[in-house]
Order: sequence, then C-alpha cells, then structure tokens
Amino acid sequence: MSGGSDGNAEGGNSAYLLPDRGVLVDPGPPTESAWDRLHDGITAAGLALADIDHVLVTHWHADHTGNAARLHEAADATLAMHAHDAPLVADYAAERERRLDRDAATLERWGVPADQIATLVDFDSPSPVPDSVPVRELTDGGSVAGIEVVHTPGHTAGHAAFVLDDVGFVGDAVLRTCTPNVGGGDTRQDDPLTAYRRTLSRLEARVEAVAESVTSGMPASRETAATGGSVVTPSSDTANDSERPRVAVLDWLDPVMVAGHWVPELVELAGGAYHMEAAGAHSRPREWSELREYDPEVLVVSPCGFELPQVRQNLDEVTDRPGWDQLTAVQRDKVYLVDGHHYVNRAGPRLVDTLEYLAAMISPAEYESPPTGAVERLDASTG
Repeated sequence: MSGGSDGNAEGGNSAYLLPDRGVLVDPGPPTESAWDRLHDGITAAGLALADIDHVLVTHWHADHTGNAARLHEAADATLAMHAHDAPLVADYAAERERRLDRDAATLERWGVPADQIATLVDFDSPSPVPDSVPVRELTDGGSVAGIEVVHTPGHTAGHAAFVLDDVGFVGDAVLRTCTPNVGGGDTRQDDPLTAYRRTLSRLEARVEAVAESVTSGMPASRETAATGGSVVTPSSDTANDSERPRVAVLDWLDPVMVAGHWVPELVELAGGAYHMEAAGAHSRPREWSELREYDPEVLVVSPCGFELPQVRQNLDEVTDRPGWDQLTAVQRDKVYLVDGHHYVNRAGPRLVDTLEYLAAMISPAEYESPPTGAVERLDASTG
C-alpha cells in the first residue's frame, strides 16, 4: 500500500503490511495525507491499528521513518531498525544537530562552496516527529517477528533489508529510476561506495539463490510442466517454435523494457515463443520500433512493482505510442495486464501460478482463466 511520499523524486513510497504477523514496514513520511493513506490501507486489510505489533524501518530518512513514531504510539507497537540507524530516530533532536554539523564539515572537505553548504543546511528543515522515541536496535542476521534482518549499507550506514521466505523488503538499497545517493544520503560512512557494491552483490546472491530453487524444480521438458498439483501441457499445435504465438512481456513502460531473467523460460513452458530476450538475460530498455517490428501476438503488460491499479493508471505510456492499434495482440484482444509486483517481477513460488496464468493467456481455450485480481484482459474497444 502507499505510504505516500508527496513529491519525492523516488515516486510514491510503499508501506508493506504483513497482516498475519502484525508487521508494517516503512510507514512513510510525516504528513497527514500519508498518515491517512497508511491508516486506510491498514483498515482495508481488515486490521485495526492495535493489530500492528512491530513497525520495521529500513533506514532513518524521514520519507521512511516519518510516521514510525506515530504508528508506534497509536498501535503500542515495537519500533525497530538496524542499530547503526536507530539513534537518528530514537534521539532525533540531538542527532539532527550532530548530523547537520557533520554534513557541513563533510561538504566542506569535499570542496563544496560555503554559500552552497549554508543553503543545503538551511534546506534541511526539522521533521514533525518526537525529539525521542524508543527504538529496538537490530543486527545483521537477527530476526524480528520471524523476519530476517539483513544489513544493507550504502544508502545509509544502517540501512537494512527485511527478508521473509523468498520476499525481501529492501527500502532504498535498490531504486529503479533514480540514484540511491550513495554517500550523500549519510555522511557517517567512510567508504559508502564499497559498502553499497557489497550490498548489491549480497542482494543479487540472495535473488539468484531463490531463483535457482524455483527453476531447479521446473521440468526440463517444455511439453509438460507440473505446477503444484496441476499440470500445464502446451498443446500439440504449438509444439514447434515456428508455430507458437509470439509473446512479449513488458516489465517497464517508459522506456519500454522487455522482461528477461526467468520470463522467457516461463513463456516457452507455457506454449509461447519469446524472441525479444534470452532466458537469464537482464531486462533492458528497447526501442518502441523493435516491439512493433516483433509484433507480438500476445502482449503482457506487467511493470515492475506495479499491482493492477497502477498498471491501468500508467497504461497510456504504451497505448498512446504510434502504431499501438496496429499490433496483432491489440487487434486480437490478446493484451493482458498483470500484477507484476506479485506474479512476474520477483523470483519465488508464485512463479508457478505465473506459469499457469501465461498458459491461459496464450491458450485461453485450454486453461482456466486467471483470477481477476492477478490478470485482466484489455478490451481494445476501451483500452
């Protein structure tokens, strides 16, 4: 759900609610609009504020911690974050003064002109948060509410990711469309770039381990894929690659990015042909003309991190492009909007569901329709 960063360069921050554990991650900035959205999201999930037992924060920046103290008090919940960042929230007033002095000294050492340093310091206005609040200090490899703590410094000295099974909540350790501001976001770090590169390597290793555990369980044969009790069997008329429908999966819209990683293999297991990217390759930006030339017969729109409402909201980033109406997939009503956040962009057990959904999109007469909360077919007359 949205924690609501109002006008932040990173876009809208997300707050993550784990209802079964009474945990909320990154409650967002200290604004009334963000608090209202946070409260509405908790209520929509069928919980009351009192049901929140733990508030976990990935790092000390106000767009993530701003509502943490308020939620801690309203829910009587434990507020927890990595030990290196905890003091900046626990003792906010005193630590803010120390931070401003430290930032000014660092900028001077970097050669920033004095007038610009003064402007930057003046720009850092106090956040409307308590001067102090109790914070539980976490350490790398520890756990809280059954969730693993992974120290991921670089963006800040005490940045932490929280990992539950195959899902990681990584805060600002990985940002898709803007810089993670390594070093400038926390001047306590001596060598933030090295720390950040280690963080990326560590997160990548975790992702690859999960992906390996998923793909190693998939059958080597394209003809039959056992999927948790059901079986996806591509029909005989798509057995030859030249006869399979051309499929494209978009995991970003502007610029257009064609999904790589595990997606090409999933599409082929589901009975489609996927020629715009190789299995295991990274997703990468493509020219719109390349997609038009490929002319997919089945087009799956599943932007990274987007649930269905966000996919609909941003769809005009492709539908307004020249030649959209001439795509075969559009003309045949074979454009599908998919909850990329839960079913496409992350390696994990849900890829088994994704395989079934892809098979239904490619061969709808042979498979049960996907659930409406996960997949939506775009009606060309209204799209």
